[in-house]
Amino acid sequence: MLIENKLPKLQNIIVLRTFAIIAVVLYHCYCPWLEAWNWYKCEYRSLYSFIFETVLVGRMPLFVCVSGYLFSHLYLDRGKYHEFGNFLQNKIKRLLVPCMLFTGLMCLILQLNYVENIVGYGFHLWFLKMLFFCFMTTWLCAKYIHQIKLDIIAICISIIMMFISMPKFLGIGQYFKYYFFFLGGYMLYKYRYQLKFLYNKYFATLLMTFFTLICIICAWRYLAQPQLANGDIIHLDKVVMICRMLLRPLTILIAFIIVDFYLKHNTTLVNTFDHMNKLSYGIYLFHMLFLQIIHKYYFSYTQSVCEIHYIISPIIFFIIILSLSILFQGWRMRFNSNSVKNSPDYVK
Repeated sequence: MLIENKLPKLQNIIVLRTFAIIAVVLYHCYCPWLEAWNWYKCEYRSLYSFIFETVLVGRMPLFVCVSGYLFSHLYLDRGKYHEFGNFLQNKIKRLLVPCMLFTGLMCLILQLNYVENIVGYGFHLWFLKMLFFCFMTTWLCAKYIHQIKLDIIAICISIIMMFISMPKFLGIGQYFKYYFFFLGGYMLYKYRYQLKFLYNKYFATLLMTFFTLICIICAWRYLAQPQLANGDIIHLDKVVMICRMLLRPLTILIAFIIVDFYLKHNTTLVNTFDHMNKLSYGIYLFHMLFLQIIHKYYFSYTQSVCEIHYIISPIIFFIIILSLSILFQGWRMRFNSNSVKNSPDYVK
């Protein structure tokens, strides 16, 4: 097993996680025009739906995959998380406690039922509950599965899970839907040497061609069915549904390939990505709170403007929400750092 302090940071994960979180925030800022949520909406824009529900449909799967990839690196090469008690404590502290506390904050500000949101969907915080189960299951795989045949069986089971409808109780439904991507990230790192062919330029060209072809098919289905003037085409059109399923893993593979190519030829922005990566967890937590506040208390005043200026409005939302999230997370990290330094147990 390698020694932790001799291992460099995973620069590809730093870049990918930064892009994934920005893509998620961007998507949420466009949701009023996508009919994605029932608590606010503007006139449906099919172009936005095409872009976010097909071309960029892999944003959340990429986020999940990156988490599995990083866990694999930490467990296999850095020797972390081998003691289940410490691992469980870490994930409760990192995932469940922030979920419970932040859900309470959002429910207090938005005047919503706390128990319903903790047990049910719970805003964007479903992601934390889902990740907890992903970590627990994959820890068992890492601990007890050491044969490639069993890993293949585990992947097949995770694919089957995607087609099993489960309630959103405590994140179980989302866990069944997304576990394939977490386990896929774990496997992608574990078998990275055997999967080097993924970065071959001919294979990458094939993937990009396939991705483009699927997007063209989706565009054709959107244009061919103008009578479906809402987001139902995403869930009712079987061709689009199949295409979206294929686009998720394709997006992940292409993202890894592009970032690998970028890092081989240019590392000038790695420090910027690293700084954003450190803020990413807080950005994810805070951005939805600010969005919900705007749309609960101020959207009625701005809805007519958003209807007219539907091109610039989501961009303005994105800039404001991302900036506020970065500022709050930066302040929180600085406050925590000062608290540690002022602690009597702190040793410089």
